[in-house]
Amino acid sequence: MNDLSSRQKKLLQMLISETEYRPISLFARALQVSERTVHNDLNELKNVLDGKEATLNKQPGIGIQLHATASARLRLLNMAASGSEGDDPLSTGVRRCQMAMQMLSTGKTTSVQKLSEAYYVSRTSIVADLEWIERWGSNYNLTLVKNRIGTQLAGKEEDIRKALYAAVVMLMADGPGEPYNLTKGGRLNTATRNKLAGLFGDNEVMNIEGIVNNAEQMLSYRFNDYSYMNLLIQLLILVNRLRLNRQIELDDTTIVNASNVAESLADQIALHFQVDINDKEKMCINFYLMSSGMDNPLVSSKDAWLESVDEDMKILVKDMIRLFSEMMKVDFSEETVLYQGLLMHIKPMIHRLRHSSGVKNPHLDEIKQQYGAMFAATCLISSSIEHNYGIRMNEDEIGYLTIHFQAAMERNASIKKTIIVCSGGIGTSQLIANRIQRFVPQIQIADILPLSRFEQTDLAGIDFVISTVPIELHDDTPVVTISPLVSKKDIQNINYFYLDYVYEREKQTYNPVYLSRVLLPELCVAGAKVSSREEAVANLTNRMHEMGFINSEFEATVFRREALTPTSLGNGVAIPHGEVDHVLQSKIAVMSIPEGVDWGGEQVYIVFLIALKLDDELSAKEILNDLYNLLDSDYNMNRLRICQDHQRLYELLAGKGE
Repeated sequence: MNDLSSRQKKLLQMLISETEYRPISLFARALQVSERTVHNDLNELKNVLDGKEATLNKQPGIGIQLHATASARLRLLNMAASGSEGDDPLSTGVRRCQMAMQMLSTGKTTSVQKLSEAYYVSRTSIVADLEWIERWGSNYNLTLVKNRIGTQLAGKEEDIRKALYAAVVMLMADGPGEPYNLTKGGRLNTATRNKLAGLFGDNEVMNIEGIVNNAEQMLSYRFNDYSYMNLLIQLLILVNRLRLNRQIELDDTTIVNASNVAESLADQIALHFQVDINDKEKMCINFYLMSSGMDNPLVSSKDAWLESVDEDMKILVKDMIRLFSEMMKVDFSEETVLYQGLLMHIKPMIHRLRHSSGVKNPHLDEIKQQYGAMFAATCLISSSIEHNYGIRMNEDEIGYLTIHFQAAMERNASIKKTIIVCSGGIGTSQLIANRIQRFVPQIQIADILPLSRFEQTDLAGIDFVISTVPIELHDDTPVVTISPLVSKKDIQNINYFYLDYVYEREKQTYNPVYLSRVLLPELCVAGAKVSSREEAVANLTNRMHEMGFINSEFEATVFRREALTPTSLGNGVAIPHGEVDHVLQSKIAVMSIPEGVDWGGEQVYIVFLIALKLDDELSAKEILNDLYNLLDSDYNMNRLRICQDHQRLYELLAGKGE
């Protein structure tokens, strides 16, 4: 197989990315060479194309187009991207993902020699790649089979499709590493479409995109961006497997009747791609639809959609909002945006969890870092879903719910009064007021004053001051200094101040009346040195058990929950908790670990073991409200983290003295 020059590789990349016939002159201009040179390069490319899987087709007067199967496109993409003999880590990762994709999507066996020739790397590199693929495949219960026929990844069809999905997502992200954000760039931008076309073919992507759009019209709502991309990829994989006559293997007892929408999608897929779709495949399509999250009902059918939601689901959402209201001490019962948002999210979420088809939350780390207290509150509120539906929540889904609740809190933050101090004239004053009202509507402007009048102003009832000149106040009223023209940076500073400082002022008085009732000095361990989260949990559960607050089975339920999803909050705090049925008396045990301990990949310095009995005379909601306020206070959490004395730790937690 001939070596390609860098120009020829660039030409190959351009051909792969084009989905229509293009004139030779277009490529000549892009490469800054003559059309004759392009013709010569095309002749060289023909020598490296497999005539059965990839061909260069010409139409006189129109141009040229590359026609290739999905596996050939993968091979050619790798060839076009290959550089010097030493691949960098990213290209190695991409190569491995492409190899895995090829082995799964073609249904053919391969060999070290074939792969070495296809990917232009040494046999030693290919052996290392196959070892990586073998480890990766084991995550999906796949086996790398090597025999005289060749090498292939083998396993159950359901597992192969899961692995294919993972391989596609990795290739969308240009290799293994950080999870690809399926919402990046919107629904299906040009770059994403080209990547998918490179993996599955342009016609396939175009037809499946149309089918998914038809599904939205039939359902009378739009899928959110993540679900839209997820459904698109799942259906492309389904078509790929059916073309290879690989049918899904499901137990007949699990088959349920597909919805009319799923039946319609199956008929459209069968017609477009000339494949047979049995009841098991229709059930898969039905499952993909039911697991897809909503963006919004189409405007014309919003009321009808709300009426169609199951009453049980409405009751569940209202119950969660009630718990949230009681915990936050804010009435959210009339929060329409929160109610509708949860309705649209929770139904597909429950379906995903019941069928062990989780989604990856690309923003999880950021959510836990920025909204750790709300994440903890949501984790505890989610127990109502677990109890009612017999499922276990994972941290990715909890992260999505956290956003709904955090947004509701910020929408309902109380209006703050401010006075604007301006050294300019009336025009400048009005400009400042108008920009602030436009971009920070939650602020009420009580007055606009020149500096000379401001000095005699009574600041009673004023939460903070915005000024275009530096000023110092004798009381503790905060001042935000901005420029006379109110730049974008000024608006950001005012927003940050409002959310971070003013909101904190509402909570700065730590008075844990209810939390203090479930704390005991004997359950507070300061300056602990533990080597694992298991050791930390065992220490605290043993203390509780010895004092008669939990039964012997409680610890096992804590570990089961930790095995499903770690209870770390991303801010150095963990809140392990077990099933309420094994709680004899409500108590919370606390451990500070100054050196930290690994908690499912995150360093944790403070552990709250929560054992609350819902029917206890103490209000669990009031206790959790106190705990939320504690977790949301950086000042108090920092004091707990460095505490080395058991009694002092108890006093800080119970609010007994500074």
